[in-house]
Amino acid sequence: MSRFRMFPALVLGLASLSAAPAAAQEISGVFDMSQLTGTFAMDAITLAEEKRSGTGRYANSQPRRAVRAAPIARSNLTYRSDAALRQKYFAQFVAKTRQSDPAGAAKLQQVLANENVIGKIQAGIAPYGMSTNNVADASAVYLAYAWMATRADDRDPTRAQMLGLRNQLAAAMATNSAFASASNAVKQEVAEANLIQGLMAGQLAALAKQDPAVRGKIRAAVARGAKATYGFDLLSLNLTDQGLRP
Repeated sequence: MSRFRMFPALVLGLASLSAAPAAAQEISGVFDMSQLTGTFAMDAITLAEEKRSGTGRYANSQPRRAVRAAPIARSNLTYRSDAALRQKYFAQFVAKTRQSDPAGAAKLQQVLANENVIGKIQAGIAPYGMSTNNVADASAVYLAYAWMATRADDRDPTRAQMLGLRNQLAAAMATNSAFASASNAVKQEVAEANLIQGLMAGQLAALAKQDPAVRGKIRAAVARGAKATYGFDLLSLNLTDQGLRP
């Protein structure tokens, strides 16, 4: 069972985002995160990873000598958390959610205001040796739990899987000039959007396992959100000790 299920207040608070009103029977709370992180070209991360690995848009390129990307400095992956910025980003998140689910947005707003959500996520990922103040770690949280949600699997990824995915993302970020010059505020925006989406994906994974009736809708919605954000097709990838691989 996912470590995110250890936080009952968050489970109850985000439950309304796992399913839309009964009349519509749609899944809400999963959307294109690039709308929250427009100041940072998330697709550039995907493009850099495809170029590095010779897949996707670079799958048919001419053979070339393999080049190992230089490790990105940890200081370039981390950010200093600013409470005022966090409140701003949370407000944006709630506003976006309100467009499709006003009731769920109200509940989410209450949870974000009354719970130390980021702190509790940190407690949840600390056993992996990961930090909420690290953009690659935060991105790995979202993608890993989104992948689990598409499989209706409410367990936690293994430590090796999480670190492999984090390293995959960090390598892509190392080749991204936009990331190298990203401000502290942009890194915080990207990281915290990923963390909240990761938490929600964990809730959706649990719901998908419990209720087969919504499993297909959750699978499609989560996969669509990840595809729109990162370009990864979670349905055709495996979560491995080397990250997300065919």
